[in-house]
Parts: sequence; C-alpha cells; structure tokens
Amino acid sequence: MPALSTGPLDLGLTPRPVPDAPSVLVHVSCPISLELPAVPISLDLEGIGFDIPFALGGVWTAYLLAVLLYAAVSFFIVQRVRHSTSS
Repeated sequence: MPALSTGPLDLGLTPRPVPDAPSVLVHVSCPISLELPAVPISLDLEGIGFDIPFALGGVWTAYLLAVLLYAAVSFFIVQRVRHSTSS
C-alpha cells in the first residue's frame, strides 16, 4: 500500500510593483512525500504549489470584496441559527 504524507501548508504574500495598480502575488505550497513499498521508489517534493496574482484596485476587487462580505454574512447567519436552535 503506498504511503502518502503531506507537510504544513505554506502561504506567502509578495508585493509586486505595477504602475497601474499595486498587486500582490499569493503563493500557496505544501511538501509532499510518496513511498511505494512494492517498488523501490521514494518521491519527495518540496514547495509544490501555485501562485495567484491579485491586483488591488483592479477589475476583480469589487467582486472579491462582495463575495467576502456575502461569505461573512452567511457565516454569521448560520452560526446565529445554529446557536438559537441548540438552546
């Protein structure tokens, strides 16, 4: 049976100077290790992940803020209903 293990999730923010609008590069990575006992193979990958560019004040900023506000209000409502029904 193969053994797969992952390490801690690493999140990094790197500011990127852009003349039109400031932007941030969001980097998400996680180390992964895989061992196959039937075959003498061991695989270790460090820093496997992806980058997401995010422009502050760009076209998508208003949309992302609206989604964040919607998620926050939804979470508040769900928590309120959950606590009111349990007591």
